[in-house]
Amino acid sequence: MKEKTELILIPGWSMDQRIWENMSEKLGAFFDLTFIQCEKVQKASDIPELVSEAVGKTKGPCCILGHSMGALAALETALAFPDKIQNLTLVSGTSCFIQKKAEGYISGWPSRISERMKSNLITQPEKVLSEFDSLLFSSEEKPSPIHRTVDPKVLAIGLDYLIQTDLRSRIGELEMPVLLMHGEEDKICSIGAADWIRKHWRGHSHIIKFNGAGHMPFLTQVEPFLASFKQFWNLEKSYDQ
Repeated sequence: MKEKTELILIPGWSMDQRIWENMSEKLGAFFDLTFIQCEKVQKASDIPELVSEAVGKTKGPCCILGHSMGALAALETALAFPDKIQNLTLVSGTSCFIQKKAEGYISGWPSRISERMKSNLITQPEKVLSEFDSLLFSSEEKPSPIHRTVDPKVLAIGLDYLIQTDLRSRIGELEMPVLLMHGEEDKICSIGAADWIRKHWRGHSHIIKFNGAGHMPFLTQVEPFLASFKQFWNLEKSYDQ
């Protein structure tokens, strides 16, 4: 059996490494896992820097699995260190979280909503998170518990990162393989955002869409999610050699 590749997992906005608990054991059979923790960031740039630091510590080319905001950080890291990234898996991902209607990009949130969330975090963090949670799952799904960071300052920094980061102009530079995994009913990052990435990706890209799933397909459709992930990256065969 060959040596395991390192897999860096990056959670989405407001969430922590416990969000991967239902997959960690099975992924650990194929990878050495590194979990990014954003609970102590001091500024927006700290988020991709945490990922860059993890990549710098790997022994060889690594893989990255990022969810939502974590997918955005994965893309930024891949642009900075293309030779150190073997492949990317972007779950509910986007290259630009905010709509740019003047540029014809509508696969994002209006900036006013994100700015309002950031403002309300100061006085009503519980309400902001409750409203966010109401958008995570489709009407067909049973909501799952969310493990998260609740420090309003850290949450605001995460929103700053989402509001400020626009990687669309550089997506065409990326050549490593990418797997896009997205719920068809995602209300946070619309599936159009994933389609946009695939259309503009320079290297090999593939998208898997989960029927009836919202923003968290790895929680609500964990077995199909893992099966699709393992099949696409040919894990059963690769790690049996």
